[in-house]
Amino acid sequence: MTESIKEILRKEVEAVMNIPVNDSFEKAVDLIYRQVYEKG
Repeated sequence: MTESIKEILRKEVEAVMNIPVNDSFEKAVDLIYRQVYEKG
């Protein structure tokens, strides 16, 4: 069971590392932040 969990986490890390971080990503994060923390 522990090995299965570790493998899932490895795959999740790989998926996150493959997210392209560029200007569009930064704009999306900014938009989400404003909607959640500034507009409530």
